[in-house]
Amino acid sequence: MQTGQRATVSTLLALLMGFGLMQMGNTLQGTLLSVRGQIESFSPTQIGAVGAGFWAGIVIGSLYCGKLIQRVGHIRAFLALGAIASIAPLLHLLIMDPIAWVLARGLTGVCFAGLFIVVESWLNSAATDETRGQILSVYAMTGLLSGIGFKPFCIVAIIIALALVPIALTRAVAPTHEGGGARISLKGLYRQSPFGLVAASLCGVTASAFFTLGPIPQYHDGPSTR
Repeated sequence: MQTGQRATVSTLLALLMGFGLMQMGNTLQGTLLSVRGQIESFSPTQIGAVGAGFWAGIVIGSLYCGKLIQRVGHIRAFLALGAIASIAPLLHLLIMDPIAWVLARGLTGVCFAGLFIVVESWLNSAATDETRGQILSVYAMTGLLSGIGFKPFCIVAIIIALALVPIALTRAVAPTHEGGGARISLKGLYRQSPFGLVAASLCGVTASAFFTLGPIPQYHDGPSTR
């Protein structure tokens, strides 16, 4: 019994550590893109579009990454998506173009949606009915606490790449694909909970605007004098 509990705790720690590093890298990346976009003379609309690209990718990834996880398994999907997500910051550095940045940020969103699905489904599988609420609350707090030139972009890539290590080395058994054939339908979600879908969409729009435009100095100190 104690051995099983230790295995569960070890699995949870690996998942939460990987998730925390992912969120740290993603938050840092969003801030850097906003600041660097202003340095490159991108307009506020273009910078906002870059931020929106991430959330568009999250929606797309949420709809389609489940199939990838079902096909190759949790660990392989996590490693593949994490590797792609760690490359995206370098694409922003190589191509100084707003459209390219929107696409690269959208790719990051797709990957992170899949990474979130892996972590959340694994946590849900490891939890019991008695501990599920506690585990998910710790998971949410981990994400929030992790959010509090060339070198910064490389740091982002390093952090996201390091997020792959805890889960890649875990000896825990990945969850089974019970109900894995189910598909997410936005229309179906709206029919079940119209207020929930609309509220979640508005929260996403608000959070995107805040985290994308918030780091730009001119929105704090008035118009730029440069």
